Amino acid sequence: MKMGALCLCAVCMISFAATTGVSKRAGEERGIPDSVSMRSIFHNYNYPGIDWAAMDDPKNDRVLRTCAGGATGSQLASLGISDLEERLTRLEKGNLLQRSDRGYALRFPVVVGDAHARLQASIHVTAAAMAPAVKEMVKEIEAHLKGNEEMLYHFVWSGMMDGDIAWKLLEMHLRSRLQKEAVDLTTCWWMYPDHPYQAGTNSYMRPSGWLTISWRRSTPSPDDVCRSLGASEDSFLAASVRREPIPVDKITDKLRSYGFVDASNRSTLFLLDVSSPLVPAVAQRSARLAQLAATHLDVKSIARDLDVAPERAAVIAYHELCYEILGILSATGDLTIPKVPQDNPQATRYLVSLVSLTSPSQINEFEKLLNEVVRKQMMAEPSH
Repeated sequence: MKMGALCLCAVCMISFAATTGVSKRAGEERGIPDSVSMRSIFHNYNYPGIDWAAMDDPKNDRVLRTCAGGATGSQLASLGISDLEERLTRLEKGNLLQRSDRGYALRFPVVVGDAHARLQASIHVTAAAMAPAVKEMVKEIEAHLKGNEEMLYHFVWSGMMDGDIAWKLLEMHLRSRLQKEAVDLTTCWWMYPDHPYQAGTNSYMRPSGWLTISWRRSTPSPDDVCRSLGASEDSFLAASVRREPIPVDKITDKLRSYGFVDASNRSTLFLLDVSSPLVPAVAQRSARLAQLAATHLDVKSIARDLDVAPERAAVIAYHELCYEILGILSATGDLTIPKVPQDNPQATRYLVSLVSLTSPSQINEFEKLLNEVVRKQMMAEPSH
């Protein structure tokens, strides 16, 4: 478990409606319609140094779109952008473009067209093979949520599929498979079209504990949710952990709109402590899922097909695999995904949990528990 004051975004993808188009020849030949902004299809797994603000600029969007399949200086000049050189320099420094003797290209892979179709076909087969085992894991987690079944999606997605244990074990399996002492899974990529069950997780270490927020395109921004929960020096979170009524002057409109405060001014935030049986239950299923994914995914083949490093292929493929499994679970009725429309975000509370960690000993106990789950899984026989 990574502990720190940073946001750990499994897929940090922020929608941005393009207000300026570029010629269809520059965009659609690369498989990305002009109506789709480059930022809206950009995915990041813990990769540092991305200039997110640069992607907010419509002119930069035109530059990135033109470079999707590689672009020469003359092609970029034809866009008629007066400060083109300054923009190219910024996008290059922001880890979005790379320059070569042949011109400019995007810094990270673009999975579109035939490559996208082949990846999805492969993932569909893998997800179908894993689905029966995953359904059983979902039922096992649900057994620990009696009276709180609305939280099931949050713990299946952000706890089991997208939690640190899954990623740690995937990294360990990949390191073994590639016979490397270390692998780096931090990466970015462009993907079009996005999977309809695409989701993300943001985690934050707060003074009151480990805060986890699930999100989708339609849900409130996880950073906004975190700011609301952590306002006034974590007064809401601290009162929640102590299970005390929230001081009236600390209850904001946002907290009420997200559904975190009931009519009695008490917190509705889902709380766990280190001794909660749900913690090891989710951790153990996450470890099993990672083992299954490592066994079923042909990372080297996917890497060759996408023309990327195996580490990058593993990150891309695992995300798509989880989204596909979420779709299967939803279609079969084994998992209900909360709908949180922007104009009525009350169900946001079903996407958030806090593990109470208010002392070094609790943090150590939590980390020890998770590390023990990882150790036992690595010692276990591989699943077939």
